[in-house]
Formats: sequence, C-alpha cells, structure tokens
Amino acid sequence: MANTAATVIDQISYRFPGNLKGQGPAGLVVGATALYALVLAFIELIGAVDFRLAMGQWFFGGDDSDPLFEAGSGLGFYAALLFALNFILATRWHWMERLFGGAGKVYALHAFAGKTALTFVLLHTGILVVQAMPEWSLVGTYLLPGRDLAYTLGVVGSFGLLALVAVTIWIKLPYRSWQKTHKLMIVPFLGGTLHAIVLQGDVYMMVITAVGAYAWLDSTFLFQRRATGAVVRSARTFGDIRELVLTADKPMPSTLGKFILLDYSGRRHPFSVSGVGDAKELRLSIRMSGAFTQSLANLDVGHRIRIHGPFGDFGNRIASTPGPQLWVAAGIGITPFLNVLHHLSKAQPDRTIHLLWLVRRTPDAIYREEVERLMRLMPSASFTVHDSTSQGRFDFERLDASKPKSVFICGPDHMMDQLEQRLLRKGMRANQIISERFKHR
Repeated sequence: MANTAATVIDQISYRFPGNLKGQGPAGLVVGATALYALVLAFIELIGAVDFRLAMGQWFFGGDDSDPLFEAGSGLGFYAALLFALNFILATRWHWMERLFGGAGKVYALHAFAGKTALTFVLLHTGILVVQAMPEWSLVGTYLLPGRDLAYTLGVVGSFGLLALVAVTIWIKLPYRSWQKTHKLMIVPFLGGTLHAIVLQGDVYMMVITAVGAYAWLDSTFLFQRRATGAVVRSARTFGDIRELVLTADKPMPSTLGKFILLDYSGRRHPFSVSGVGDAKELRLSIRMSGAFTQSLANLDVGHRIRIHGPFGDFGNRIASTPGPQLWVAAGIGITPFLNVLHHLSKAQPDRTIHLLWLVRRTPDAIYREEVERLMRLMPSASFTVHDSTSQGRFDFERLDASKPKSVFICGPDHMMDQLEQRLLRKGMRANQIISERFKHR
C-alpha cells in the first residue's frame, strides 16, 4: 500500500513544472505551503475589493482593518518562512537528503524556496505601499530608511534581498566574490524578520529567525568543521581527465553512486566518486574543463585536502529499482555508474542492465576495460561505447523505450534534457527516468 501511494505521488509530482518536478511528499508540502499563502492572499484581495465597494472608496491610507493590509502582512510572514527554509536546505544536513529524497531534490527545493521568498517579499512591499496610499508620509516610512526603526529594518530586508539577487542574476562574479555575496543573505533575512518582531512581537517569527540564523551559521561556518581530511595516494592524467585516489583520515559512509565536495585552494566543488577501495579509499575522475578543475593538475601524491560528504542518492536509486535498466553516460558522466557497477557485480550480479557510454573518441573511454571486466561478472548486463567522431552523433530515436523499466542518465544538462524528452515522447513515464544533476554555485 505504501509503495502504491509513493508511486502515485511520483506520477503526480513529475507533472509539476520547474523545481517542484519530481519532488517527494516533503517537497510537495513546501510547494503546497507556498500555494496556500497565495490562496490566502487572493482571498484577502477579494475581501479588499468587497470592503472598498461597501465603503464607497478605494484608498484607506494604511488602515489595518483593510483586508489588503492582511494580504500584504501574510505574504511577509510566508516570505520569512521560506527564506529560513532556504538557509536550512543549504546546510547539507544528511537527514535533509533522506527527508526530501536526495541532494538533487534538495537543491531544486532550495532554488524554489529562494525564488518564492523573493516573490513574496516584493508582493508584501508592493501591496502595503499601495494600501498606504494616499498617506504619502506612511509610504515614505515604508520605503525610506531612518524614519522608524521597525520599517528601516524592513527596508533593509526588502531592498537588501533585491540587491543581492540582482547581483547574482545579472553580474557574473568570480566564484569567491559570488560566495561572499551569498553569505550576506543573512542581512536581509534578519532585517525582514526583526522588522516583524519589533512591530508585533510575534513569537512564531522569533522561532523562524532563530532557526534560519542557525542554519545560515551552520552552512557558512560550522560546515567547515565537519570536513574529513584526506591525502592524495595516486594522481594520474588521461588527456583532459585527472584521476585522484584519496585516502581519508577516517572511514567514509557508503559512497555508492554519490559525490563528495572537494575543498581545495579556498573553493569547494562536487565530484562523483568513480570507485572505492577500502572504507577510507575513494577515486575521483575529474574532467579538467574550468579554472578550478585545471588547477587540480597541481594536486599530486602526498598533498593533503579536505572533503565533505558523501552526498546524493543516485546509486541507491539504481540499486533499489527493480527490473531491466538502461544507463546512459556521456563523457565523464560515467563516474557514478562505475562506482555502482563495482557494487552490483558483487551484490546483485543477476541484474539486467545495458550501459551506453557516449564519448567523442574511443580513446576517451578510459575505463572501458574496467567496465568490460565488471560486465563479465554479470551475465545479463551489456555495454556499448558510441564514438561520436567516427560514428556521428548518437540518435536517441534508436533507443527502444519498451525494454527497460527505468533509465538512468548522467552527463551534460543539454544531453540529459534531450534524452528525457525523447523518452517521454516514446511513452516512458517521467518517474521512470532518473537523471544525476548537481549544479554547484
């Protein structure tokens, strides 16, 4: 019964647009909360129209008995709630992954909460400004700092958030500069929540403020203390791929199809674990495509680094999903599959799997022999390498969507988007297609 309910929820959630697509029950509760806030505001807006028709005038100069005032105030409360949730989702607490169903869903929900909080803040400010008309002195109090402590805090909250989001969206900052602006998000958060506390002494807002501030403190500073030290035991380069074998200072939790955050030169970057040795040893296979990844060419045997994690649920979903599977990897997207393949060849060798690895040139398939060796331990598994230089771009229309019960994909976003759309057109359900996406900025 529980599995049936989960399947129904999956089928429904994959019909949602944007960051709510594919969310589990906990994620859908967040979406429902945001919708509830909008519905309440809409009801208050209807009441505001009725109020004006009954009173025979349209402007009330900030009268707090006006339903329009309640609409604006309510949106401010839910903006603070979602802003605090945004901080919580950035903490990388492992129980958050379990609650929401994986790091990818947590990241998507983090983006949803942030965007929705910004929208509610702008609506909150705009509605209250309109409701204050024609009392221009009150409008000035709402919009100009220095006139009143509570409303000055509100100005810091509204316009501080707007300024930081504008910088994030429209100015391409170096990573470290961007990271600093992101840390400043606590300023508009505290401005907005303290604004409400000073005005109303709201106990709920006090709780929201305390929880959100602690989550920000954890993700900004305390997170560093949870890092694990590691030493580079092996470092090799294959073309544009840098392979690092690390030995951690302490045993790592299961890394099955997961990723870690590598902390090096003041930056953290996610990399899938492509293989493991014992409980302390893990292998990273990294395509050197940007300034940070290219700097890893300087990371050599004996160097010490810090790692966080592991995170993600891609491997667990592969291992726990029954029936025939199709795996599609593009380029370095092979890494999580390698790790899972090592596990399944020992724990579930009877699994029916076909792995399609898309590479630019055959020599780029640097783990081909490793995959073939593991496949020989799995009688019902098969493996194909597609060389796009000699064979042309792979035509996804060739894939038979009727055979696999599920498809797992890892590679560039544009490739995954294209393949997902083709599979959906061929009749697969969205919850049968699982992509490993992890955007980090």
